[in-house]
Amino acid sequence: AVVSTQSTGDQLFLDLGVPLGPEMLDTVANSSYVEDPAVPVHCFNGKDIQTTSSYFYTNQKDFPDEIPTDVWGDGDGTVPARALKVCHGWESTRSVTEYSGKALGEHGKILDNKDLIKKVIDIVKDNQSCTEKCSIRNRT
Repeated sequence: AVVSTQSTGDQLFLDLGVPLGPEMLDTVANSSYVEDPAVPVHCFNGKDIQTTSSYFYTNQKDFPDEIPTDVWGDGDGTVPARALKVCHGWESTRSVTEYSGKALGEHGKILDNKDLIKKVIDIVKDNQSCTEKCSIRNRT
């Protein structure tokens, strides 16, 4: 078992050559990326592409020196599906568009997707004439 304390965690970042690591970790650990942002959201993501979804360490006692095995799942080739789909369930989400396969939905290529570009332009045009329907009411 690996026992980690604040000081050993800080040392790990120093050993990895990332002296700002502890500060960066604190920032991320205290942030929420899953809460509804309460602004209109349009989700676009790729899917049906083999993506590393986690890592498996066969010999836990050798962590972090062991090179882990990739555990594969669905995603856009870079980001796993479970992270891509966070915005799908938000009340403020107005649309969800998923592109299947490497040609249309791969992480690095999706911004070249002509359908996505057209949809973004349409959303911007619609928002220029946006009225009450575009606002998000505060939930109490």
